[in-house]
Amino acid sequence: MRVFDISGTGTNAVDGAADTGFALSGVSTQNEATGSVCAEAVISGVTASDAKDLNDRIDGTALGSAINVADLKGRVKYAAPSGGVTTVYVYLTHR
Repeated sequence: MRVFDISGTGTNAVDGAADTGFALSGVSTQNEATGSVCAEAVISGVTASDAKDLNDRIDGTALGSAINVADLKGRVKYAAPSGGVTTVYVYLTHR
């Protein structure tokens, strides 16, 4: 688990872009987890199919992406798998 400040500064571990937190609704790429800190689960070595399955169970297929493609919206996000695996970040809460 990782706890971090959602300040919009720094870089995002998933895609290297500005750290915008989580686009929870999937409507935009803007941070919707406003607050001072966020707790997230970080799961390494996840296969592409398991990452997609986890996303589809938590966020639903509407916020999912195709297999082997980055998913940057919703409560589950991950970069495009490399070598068949990726690191998955799951939003838990903010305060």
